[in-house]
Amino acid sequence: MELKELLALNEPSVEQYGEMEKQLLSIARAASAEITRLDAEGLARGADRLLGHDDGGEARAAARATAEQRRSDAENVLADVRGKSASLQARLEKEADEQAWAEVRRLFAARSRAMEEIDALCSKIGELYEPPKIDLRNAEAMRREMAAVYRDMRAKRIDVHDGTRLVYVLNALRQAYETDVLQKRLEKLESFYGTQHQKAP
Repeated sequence: MELKELLALNEPSVEQYGEMEKQLLSIARAASAEITRLDAEGLARGADRLLGHDDGGEARAAARATAEQRRSDAENVLADVRGKSASLQARLEKEADEQAWAEVRRLFAARSRAMEEIDALCSKIGELYEPPKIDLRNAEAMRREMAAVYRDMRAKRIDVHDGTRLVYVLNALRQAYETDVLQKRLEKLESFYGTQHQKAP
């Protein structure tokens, strides 16, 4: 785009500001080169002045003034463009930082929700896979549990050595239960016969 079109933009981009700066620098450098050339030409035409000939000094002075004005204008506009470009870049960086932090907050919130969902799933899984309560209320229930362990060993759902240990413990519990039942019955019998003996004449 031409410089005039770029300067007429309401909201130039960073790249467009860069193009403005490039073109303005080119104008300022060209004006400086023109001033240098005119000054060199004035020195070279010094002999004509000494001889009273027209050395083109007036035209050269006017051209030099025009070049100086062009350079000054370019430098002033360049300073303004650089200021606006820096302001735009700062605003864009701030917006980028805010967007980045917003994204970080969103990710942390999503992670927190995911962790809550995982905890809830773990709780449900724990409920689903909670081992059933074992019925050990009497000798028959213990016998059924030993049979269930035996079936699990046959189906290779549990290791034979582990199953053997479980059956051993269950059998020990069964024996203890039966001993306790027999003890209580014996106590009742002794109590009954003791009472009958006391009633006898």
